Amino acid sequence: MALSAAVAAAFALSGIAHFLAGAASFGFLIGLLMVNLSVILLRRRRRYLAREFKVPFYPLTPLLAASACLALTYFMDPIVLAIGSAVAVIGIIGFLFELITVRAREAAIGGFSLASYLAILLILYLLQNYLGFGPNSGPSRAVANTLMALCVLQAVGSFLTAIPLGELYITIARKIGGIEEPSTPMPARVAKLISGLEATMGLLQALSVPVAVATIYQIYRGKIFFPSPPGPQVLPIFVLTCLALAFFALANAMCATILLRRRYALG
Repeated sequence: MALSAAVAAAFALSGIAHFLAGAASFGFLIGLLMVNLSVILLRRRRRYLAREFKVPFYPLTPLLAASACLALTYFMDPIVLAIGSAVAVIGIIGFLFELITVRAREAAIGGFSLASYLAILLILYLLQNYLGFGPNSGPSRAVANTLMALCVLQAVGSFLTAIPLGELYITIARKIGGIEEPSTPMPARVAKLISGLEATMGLLQALSVPVAVATIYQIYRGKIFFPSPPGPQVLPIFVLTCLALAFFALANAMCATILLRRRYALG
């Protein structure tokens, strides 16, 4: 009981309880939206199934319910919408990745990571040149510089995720005559060196994830970049910034997972 009370008090004092309540509401609305859309899709694609329950006024009822779910999201906290949308995209990406090969999956993740890197650069450019980093320019500039450094690491990590160094080495060695057979493994020393480089980059990208999450939280609290609450003039860039950081964290986590788990056969 004491531990539960302490955790509840910590959430209440941090202000995150409001965010968690909004996130739960967003997830509930998305679930209802999917249920109502599924009713329509299943009735169209699987007409032959026996159904014991008849939806009154179909298809008007599920269409109105789905529209109501979308309309209610208009009244939700923008940062909840941003992070909730990012989580929904994660689910969609995860489902689609199960349908493709491992190499295609790695290439897609590398491309996604590179796109999120470019999005962060664009956001930082807009924040600096059009908003002046908001009311707290000092801390905001420090965070922006940190994100810029992490973006450089992410660009390298994106390349390593999409194009494994081991495959690149074998391709180059085969062209210059160092490896004759396609199935010939790399020398043990080279394989260990490449694995070490990729693992180091994966670890650095993994460390970028909590930085991005902490940045989102500081934005939500009005500590950096934007006032709290953000005015209607800056609300679009506020939402885009939170979305870009959420996808930045996701891309780094995915690339880090691939790089840390990648192994090469030793010669």
